[in-house]
Amino acid sequence: MPHSSFRYVLNTLLYILITGCRWCHVPKGEIWGSKNCAHRWLKLWQLDGTLEALQPTFRRLVSKEDNIYDREHQKTV
Repeated sequence: MPHSSFRYVLNTLLYILITGCRWCHVPKGEIWGSKNCAHRWLKLWQLDGTLEALQPTFRRLVSKEDNIYDREHQKTV
């Protein structure tokens, strides 16, 4: 697999998993892994069970983000 920062790959995978966007709409830039690299890692993590092990952590992160959003939203209302 091509070398890419795991942080950038994780940024891309979280973006896909949280937003549900299509692979062709993955953002490009300094903090993002390429869609090809991220997709390869996703497939590998699905096969070896890593993705399943990470799902509870992803859910907690999203839950925290939702709580932050709710608090910020309440300030503006």
